[in-house]
Amino acid sequence: MIITAELSLYPLHETYGKEILQFIEKFQTVSGIAVEINAMSTLITGDYDKIMELLKKEIKPVFKAMKSVMIIKISNGCLVNEHPE
Repeated sequence: MIITAELSLYPLHETYGKEILQFIEKFQTVSGIAVEINAMSTLITGDYDKIMELLKKEIKPVFKAMKSVMIIKISNGCLVNEHPE
């Protein structure tokens, strides 16, 4: 099943640009995952199991490294135009 997850990361400190870019870059290196970046969030589209495993792996280090808020919306009906099959 193909899903799209919309991620918004809000580090709770003044200098945050570097941390957000490093977080996004981890998703861009995974094959079979489409990544679309906009000003307020990042959309990742791909196989359900792959996305969920990736989220589990990548969110924990962010929370260990800094206080932050992450908002995640997941849908199997709102897919990015181009996504891996």
